[in-house]
Amino acid sequence: MSDIQWRFPGNNYTTESGLDTPDMETFKRDPISSLARELVQNSIDARKDKSKPVVVEFQIFDIPAEDIPGRDRVVREIEACQTEWARHTKISTQLQRMRNAVSQPTITCLRSSDFNTNGLTGVSGKEKKGFYLLTKGSGISNKEGTSGGSKGIGKFASFVASEFNMVFYSTVTIDDEVGYQGICKLCSASMPLSEEKTQGIGYYGVSDQNHPVLSEFSLDPAFTRKKGNTGTDVYVVGFRKERTWNTDVISKILDSFLAAIIFGDLEITVQEVVINRKTIHDIVYSVDLVQRHMKKAIIAQYELLSDATVYKKTLTLRDLGQIDLFIKGYTKEHLQDATQECVMVRYPYMKIRVMQKVSIIPCSVMCVIGDNKLNEILRDIENPQHTDWEQKRIADLSERKEIGAIISEMYKMIQETIDSYLLVDEARQTDFEGASDYLPEIGNLGDGVRKEVKTADAPTLLPPKRNRMVEKIGALENDDAISLLPDVGSHGEGEDSPIPDGTNHGSGGSPHDSPEYGGKEDGDNDILTRQQLSGIQYHFFVIDKNLGKYAVSFESPYDYQDCQLILSLVDDAGGKTKVSIRECRLNGNHCVIQNETVTGFSIFKNMKCRFELITNMRALFACEVKLYAIG
Repeated sequence: MSDIQWRFPGNNYTTESGLDTPDMETFKRDPISSLARELVQNSIDARKDKSKPVVVEFQIFDIPAEDIPGRDRVVREIEACQTEWARHTKISTQLQRMRNAVSQPTITCLRSSDFNTNGLTGVSGKEKKGFYLLTKGSGISNKEGTSGGSKGIGKFASFVASEFNMVFYSTVTIDDEVGYQGICKLCSASMPLSEEKTQGIGYYGVSDQNHPVLSEFSLDPAFTRKKGNTGTDVYVVGFRKERTWNTDVISKILDSFLAAIIFGDLEITVQEVVINRKTIHDIVYSVDLVQRHMKKAIIAQYELLSDATVYKKTLTLRDLGQIDLFIKGYTKEHLQDATQECVMVRYPYMKIRVMQKVSIIPCSVMCVIGDNKLNEILRDIENPQHTDWEQKRIADLSERKEIGAIISEMYKMIQETIDSYLLVDEARQTDFEGASDYLPEIGNLGDGVRKEVKTADAPTLLPPKRNRMVEKIGALENDDAISLLPDVGSHGEGEDSPIPDGTNHGSGGSPHDSPEYGGKEDGDNDILTRQQLSGIQYHFFVIDKNLGKYAVSFESPYDYQDCQLILSLVDDAGGKTKVSIRECRLNGNHCVIQNETVTGFSIFKNMKCRFELITNMRALFACEVKLYAIG
């Protein structure tokens, strides 16, 4: 067809465009990563056979400059733009760079090709289907339901990745259509023999109506798509080939679509690197293929979805659909692996945003929203980059309020489940025995502690008290003013003596006052009072808050008999209220309960003690644990 050429339509004496239009600016911060994310998202949305994965290839190649269709016409248009914007320093400088790039003898291009997709339907007609909307639409899309994208803006990421803003689209569709079209985004310039300016965009196609060319197309000498092999090829001409382009693409795809890869919905090839369910482990842990600053987050996602020991729970939000939550807790030995984040993924398994600082306990979490009504609601309020949900995009205030309530409820469900698992779940107690090691002491609480309620019936979730290990137990006080101090008879060693004056009751003298938890009388023997044991690190867990069932565990550094265990609720102001203990088992054996206190049990050095208690509490609460003994 001799009519195939570049055309730069006039603006009919209306708006003029510069180079830095809003649709282009959206993706300039990270052009290559944005390109990879947008292209893969479009491919997943067009999946043909859902029993097979979508396959996307990224290949770069070099071609002689003269092989670019209509290159000379593009050069002339860039020169016209330079004349038009000669006094505008910024635009003039950008245009000169574009002129230099397009004039190089060899041009680097990127080809992105997808397979097992429907192709861009409507290429052969005038219907506003996929091909038309991609090449001539702006801010419109025909994507519905739970598709990954729906703003019609993501396509501009491809132009940002080109040194002279040129992209070719070629497709073979499920309707046996074949066609292609080129687009070059420049700026407005004067039209020949007219005072009218151009729109700033050019089309490589047929006739003044800029129809696509209905034939096969390929710029890559090593690739040809035949009719019947449905899918779309995107050619970024003059690709900004940075040194780390391949790791940029791989890292962004892994971070954005790792769930889709693991679930078997997506396969990626970047040059010679193949990423699928079989190879994903080696790719994720590769030293060379994943950017260092993204590696931790990507590994966390991989382990959440591939480790059989990771806790998984399915939540149901109203009648809107289900949410799958994956939670992984970390011991101190692997503290550096925790992200403290919840990655929010929605069908078709694309990462949208991150909930940060979801717990003060080391963890990584992923939330996967399925193919449901909730997914549709969230998709409609995403920003153009698909990196957040923004309620303010809803014009109707009542609808905005309702959607806001749904999102708040979702976040609350997620947060409560995270808390319940990390601090409550009985199945995790053995694996996560050291959870309280990461919690701040009661006397040193900061803003990092999330406060939910402030009543005695539903107290604030705060960490347990931890006592410091001490070198010595004896008559003298330690640094914390805590010791096991026997109340002995009169020795008369002075007013400041740690050994008190007086005699025992059995020898006729006045008895010494008993401590808070009592003592014992035994004729002429010394009275030994119960004192708090220091040097023990307690771990407090909730087994079932609805039943008031809790657990305390520790390893004893002492040998003592006739001990007492007391629990106290600690409120926001530091006030303490004794917890009523109804039943208790120590390592499976029943304990005596007196005055709502566990009493009369023995502990031995290096003994691992686990108390399971039934109390009057029915909520998460900050608990102080104290252990008393008679020496």
